[in-house]
Amino acid sequence: MYRPAFLLLVLLGLLAAGCPQPSAAPPAGASSVGPCGVPELNQPVPDFAFTTLSGDTQQLADLRGQVIVADFWAMLCLGCVEGLQAYQADPELSSNPRVTLLAFSTDRSQAAIQGFVKEKGWTFPVALATDPVREALAATGRLVLPEVRILDTAGRLRYRLGAEQATHQTVKCLVDHLLGEEQTP
Repeated sequence: MYRPAFLLLVLLGLLAAGCPQPSAAPPAGASSVGPCGVPELNQPVPDFAFTTLSGDTQQLADLRGQVIVADFWAMLCLGCVEGLQAYQADPELSSNPRVTLLAFSTDRSQAAIQGFVKEKGWTFPVALATDPVREALAATGRLVLPEVRILDTAGRLRYRLGAEQATHQTVKCLVDHLLGEEQTP
């Protein structure tokens, strides 16, 4: 029989493994520090297909013309879930027709993810971070949870935010900046 203290240590280890901390170094390929103190990348992103939990299949290229907030998360990553809750509560992010929020779950059980999303009441698209999605994004750097990647309206990766930077306030600031670029002649 296992002792409760041992089980607690195992559980804490699993939770920590779901949310590793990023390094303090700026992402590879960062050209300059952009708005909100976040390094600006301006990297091409290969096109890839993804399927949402509702069964809709899309190509990343189909979303050109919109700012894309791609949030990579896991059910056991509390920071990931808190960030997604903040997006859901912000109509400027969750309901803006010029912004697409995509939540890519790194969990493997589609049924478990669907139950979790329903329980949380999230209305934005949720998809699995399948191997093809991960392979396409490997060109823009290694994925660490929680992580948010923000693409501009041309489909280029402009910002990559790790745990310390991926706050609701920073994401909103960067999205507003990219939307403002579209207004500038």
